[in-house]
This record gives sequence, C-alpha cells and structure tokens, in this order.
Amino acid sequence: MNKSKKFSLPQSLELSENKSSLFRNEFENTVKGYNRLPEDVLLRIFSHLNQKDLNSVQQVCQKWKQGALNPSLWKNLKFQGLHTTESVNMAMRKIWMFEQLEEIYIKDVMEASALLRQIYRCLPNLQYLIIRYCDNLSCQTMKAVLRKCKNLKLLDLKGTSFRDISFYDYLPRLEHLKVLNLSDNASLTTKDMIDISLNCRNLEEFYVSLLKTDTKISS
Repeated sequence: MNKSKKFSLPQSLELSENKSSLFRNEFENTVKGYNRLPEDVLLRIFSHLNQKDLNSVQQVCQKWKQGALNPSLWKNLKFQGLHTTESVNMAMRKIWMFEQLEEIYIKDVMEASALLRQIYRCLPNLQYLIIRYCDNLSCQTMKAVLRKCKNLKLLDLKGTSFRDISFYDYLPRLEHLKVLNLSDNASLTTKDMIDISLNCRNLEEFYVSLLKTDTKISS
C-alpha cells in the first residue's frame, strides 16, 4: 500500500506567503480606517489633491466619490481635446456641479461656445479664463461672458478665432482685468492693441503677436 507523502513548503516560500497575508491585512485595515474618517477630515485630505487625483479617488468607494465631488474642493477645471458631443456635455455638467470654480482652462475643444454659455450662466465669480486654439467662437457668447463674469482677472485667448471681434469693446468693462493674452490672433490690428491698452486701465500684462497693420494708422 502506497503511503502518501507529505510535502512541506520551502521556508522562504512560507515566509513570503506570510508577508503577503500580513500586507493584505494591513492594507484592508488601513482602507477601513480611512472609510471611518469623519467627512470634514476626509475633505481636508482631499483638498491637497489636484483634478486628476480627485478623479482617481472617486473609484475607491461611494464615500470617497461623494467626498471628492464636494464643490468646495474644485477651484479649477481643465478641458482639452474634447472632440465629441458626449465629452462636451460631460464638461458642461462639471461646470454646473462646481459653482465655486475660480479658473477654467479650455484648449482645442469642439463646440467651445457651448462651454462658454455654461460658464456665464453658472460661474459669475470666475477669475481666470483660458480659451486656447478653439475655432470660430461666437462673438455674442464672448460678449455675454464679459458682461456677466465681471471679476475676471485673467483672460487668455491665445490662438482662438472669433466670427468677429466686436467683443474687444467690452474688455474695458472688466475692472479687475490684470492679464490679457491675445497672441496668435490674426484678426488683431494695431488700432485694436492701442485702444485696448488705453482703455483697460488696470491691465498689467498684455500679450500680442501677429499684429495686422491698420490701414488708417499706417497712412
């Protein structure tokens, strides 16, 4: 009769399994500990995270998701390379959710005018607005932004084209505007630059390039 043989694991493997089990238990206890944190403590921790990290921690559990979506944590949003209606709609929902936003960065976004309409509806206290390399924006929408977002300190429109540039006349209404970037804008004339410089009294930084010579001035 064959006797079954007992095989023992090598000691190094046993130690490895014990360490793995110990690490797993410590990790589970740590996660449980974080889940028991009061909401105000969790929010203080999350306040040190950037937009990317806040999106990541939402995947951990429902409590963390709710905490990470607290509007008080979101001071800025960045939207780049949105080329589908679905992605633009998602961006619009975020703007609606986070009414305490101070800064919005938009670059290479399809239907950027739709985002601007959402901005002036939801974020009258916005301070920093960057819209770079977006095509054929509505001038009327831009005028509405300048009328309703009166606390803008920075307006960056580098490389962004508009159907017409009559909204330049609205820039002097921004009493808090300190920084203006109109570089890479082929429609900007020398006259526009002079008018803006003279009328925007509190402007400290003004970036331009690709100036189009105005016929009346050059003559």
